[in-house]
Amino acid sequence: DALKKITLGSGVEVFGVYSYLADGVSFNDAKLALYQCINLEEIAVSEGNTFYRAVDGVLYGKSVCGEEYSDGAVLYSVPSARVQTELTLPDSVKIMLPYAFQYQKSVTSLTLNEGLENIGKGAFYSSSSITSLHLPSTVRQIGAGILLSSKIQSFSIAEENPVFSSDGNLIYNGNELV
Repeated sequence: DALKKITLGSGVEVFGVYSYLADGVSFNDAKLALYQCINLEEIAVSEGNTFYRAVDGVLYGKSVCGEEYSDGAVLYSVPSARVQTELTLPDSVKIMLPYAFQYQKSVTSLTLNEGLENIGKGAFYSSSSITSLHLPSTVRQIGAGILLSSKIQSFSIAEENPVFSSDGNLIYNGNELV
């Protein structure tokens, strides 16, 4: 009835929010690969795929926008109906792609790792299960509308974060509202 699991084959090199142009470096926004797959419980990756890996049904990779990072440094997608309700991002994650937690309806406890540097736009768009979020001291970039239409009620940023601060409701970069 509804898509519950998707497996990326060993030859899949491009998947997700962006599609690359012919030069392999430039990109355009594309329809989200898993847009409105609200019953998706798991993402798997076939053996032999050197671009992606799945851990507990969550998709990670090592490149974005033509930039290469270490294995698992890029969080691509957390399935909306993931069976496990707790998620701690691995220490390897540096970048959370746009809409990584879109329509999330099962994760109730989320721990973002120290080392996370970039949170893409709309990262928690329409998430209904996550109600609190704490950003680590290492976050240096935050995309537009990361909390748009989400149910996040409690929001905090590590005091040691040199770029961002919060009053619990709003995010500031210095004196500028983000």
